[in-house]
Amino acid sequence: MSALGQTTISIMPIKSIEFIQSRQAVPPLLTPSVTTSSKTAPAQKGQSKRTSQSFDTLSFDYTLFSLDAPLIPSPSFKPNHHHFKMATIERLQLAMALLALLLAQLAIAGELIARHMQMQQPQPFAFNEFGPTNPLNPDGSDYPCKVPQGESYQMTGTPTEMAIGEDQTVSFSGTAVHGGGSCQFALAEGLEPTKDTPWKVIQSIEGGCPKANIEGNLEGGEKPDEYTFKIPDDFTPGDYTFAWTWVNRIGGQPEFYMNCAPITVKASGGSRRVVKDRRVAHNQRQSTYPDLFLANIGEASNGCDTSEALTQQVAIQYPNPGGVVVNPEGTDKLFKQPCDGNSRNNGGGGGSSGGSAAAATGASASATGSASSPSGNAS
Repeated sequence: MSALGQTTISIMPIKSIEFIQSRQAVPPLLTPSVTTSSKTAPAQKGQSKRTSQSFDTLSFDYTLFSLDAPLIPSPSFKPNHHHFKMATIERLQLAMALLALLLAQLAIAGELIARHMQMQQPQPFAFNEFGPTNPLNPDGSDYPCKVPQGESYQMTGTPTEMAIGEDQTVSFSGTAVHGGGSCQFALAEGLEPTKDTPWKVIQSIEGGCPKANIEGNLEGGEKPDEYTFKIPDDFTPGDYTFAWTWVNRIGGQPEFYMNCAPITVKASGGSRRVVKDRRVAHNQRQSTYPDLFLANIGEASNGCDTSEALTQQVAIQYPNPGGVVVNPEGTDKLFKQPCDGNSRNNGGGGGSSGGSAAAATGASASATGSASSPSGNAS
């Protein structure tokens, strides 16, 4: 009970707030509450319990904290300086308590977000808050690269330089590897791809990405795997967008992850830039590369999804993987994905494309269990 009368704190969901005229002594404070819900996929016969529980969903709900402290509750009450001082102290204490609650919630949110996966190297585009760790929206509105339509790409520093034919590294941060899955690396010309931009898959990893031989999520200081690849000789020097896509093996629903990074492709050491006639030949060879596999993003993937593979908790085998394919866990347990939601891949033929590039560069990619390298290589 305040010296000025009764002080009340009202708490209500933000969705139900209506404007109410009142003698509010301090403005309302909005604080988010973090809810973590664990979704459980049914374990298959013979699988461990850990396999069936592995993924968290992070959601935010906002609550209005409103302090209503009438200064004069009745005609008989006559406030003095002491009353006003006490009321001010009470309001300040409440405000500080709410601030402490907000900071605690943000700390929890940061810890949970850090668990989800993000490409670390090459240096990705700068994302909106929480953008890179979440899958693409189910309606495909932020395809490609987790950048909503109408928003521009933002770079951190300068594009990562990559020489044709030399080993390059992809590394990740986070612990929510969702039992691994299948990933693709692809290139698109320029640094601002749109939903209509064609991609060229230069490597597919079927199973065990971004972590091989894992039942659920990482624990106890475990790190995601690193992967090496090469820029094929079929690509000419210039600016490109590098894409990493991922279809996780276990989860609450079919999802499609995508992070992108700006890169500058350079000629290999000692070679000269290609001349115009050679560039034409390179572009013709690029046309044999498959486009990115798409699924789980609504109309953007033409209704294709990976729900059957998710139900069986098996990594997918891409319909059009390209010529460089890595199988960290072998091929025995892969699910042959029946659809490819990318209309550019319709008609088949993409499964063997890119083979000449692999032979020309000797591109034999590998996955390692070492810790992620610091992001960078930007210069």
